[in-house]
Amino acid sequence: MNKAENIKKIFIGLTNDRKEDVKYQLHKEFGISTESIKNLWFYDAKIPKSKIDRVQEVVKAKMQEQINEAQNLIDVI
Repeated sequence: MNKAENIKKIFIGLTNDRKEDVKYQLHKEFGISTESIKNLWFYDAKIPKSKIDRVQEVVKAKMQEQINEAQNLIDVI
């Protein structure tokens, strides 16, 4: 499996709010519409090679944030 497919899997696992945050952040950084980012980069896994490392950073950070939030909820129980 290639890097773009792995990023796609992580993105799909994000909550809707976090997906919106990722799309908006990448839109601001790269000047690409959020719909293009969602459809081409994530669902079609066609992330430009020149941008793939940064996209991976952003998606991984959001997933880590989600994991940390869930772990904090578990720790409270």
